Amino acid sequence: MGNTLSETLCVSLEGCDAITKPTYSVERTSGSIDSGWVISESPFKVNRPEWLKMHATKHLSEGWRIFMHNNKTDPNLYVCGWRKIGTIVPEDQGPDFDANEWRKNLVKVLEELEVARLEKFPNNMSVNS
Repeated sequence: MGNTLSETLCVSLEGCDAITKPTYSVERTSGSIDSGWVISESPFKVNRPEWLKMHATKHLSEGWRIFMHNNKTDPNLYVCGWRKIGTIVPEDQGPDFDANEWRKNLVKVLEELEVARLEKFPNNMSVNS
């Protein structure tokens, strides 16, 4: 991401069960689609800050990203990272599911959390990259 990310630059998704309970499909950077991704505390602590559990962060140039992992318990298969909103979709949705509408609603929730974060940390604006 180019910037050192701190907890004060993120919104916590703890308690947002509508966001953290589903399992997601994620479009990886390669273009492949992986299923089974979750927004929860990672089973592994390698290469990430201890505080990072259920967080999202707003990037001025790219929009919102959510920290997710593929829920694998084998460290050789485990993958985690900040996923762009446009690359994730909840699994097990019906035939009338509108991913774009779901993403709009997700961004509304994240923006509300961002307002609260900025009230608490007014000097910590969004990530620039």
